[in-house]
Amino acid sequence: MALNTDVGKKQRRQSLLSADQAAENKALRLIAARERSSHELTGRLLSAGFGQDIVRALVKRFVDAGIVDDGRFCRLYIVSKRNQGWGMYRITKALNQFGIDAHDYPDLIDEFTDEDDELERAVQALSRYRGRARDEYSGRYRYLVTKGFSAAVVREAMKEWRQVL
Repeated sequence: MALNTDVGKKQRRQSLLSADQAAENKALRLIAARERSSHELTGRLLSAGFGQDIVRALVKRFVDAGIVDDGRFCRLYIVSKRNQGWGMYRITKALNQFGIDAHDYPDLIDEFTDEDDELERAVQALSRYRGRARDEYSGRYRYLVTKGFSAAVVREAMKEWRQVL
């Protein structure tokens, strides 16, 4: 009988060890696919069925080792979305979904927030607009707003667009 309980304890230890290993393997696969924020990684691991204690310890270990870095994620995300024509307002709102308050990284915000550059990108976005709104001005205005440009930038871009006409 004592042998059976020892086997049971060994199996439980192995299953705990396996859960840690499985969580780590899953996390590494997720990170290999693309950069992840710590919040996003935590959510993905929890939704995969791993326990909170295992996930919390694993994400902390990855953050401490520099495998997961919210600052690096933030920089890469900003660059990617700016290249897709997004405005900074939309980018900062989207970062919140990844558990990142962009204002925690003021250097990044300062680096990527330049009124003239933002205005130039908004005007470029206007040139790509192919909407069918009855009121072309309103359609273009809404287009820039949905791209995530601030109201001030949108107004200036619309002034420039009107001057070109």
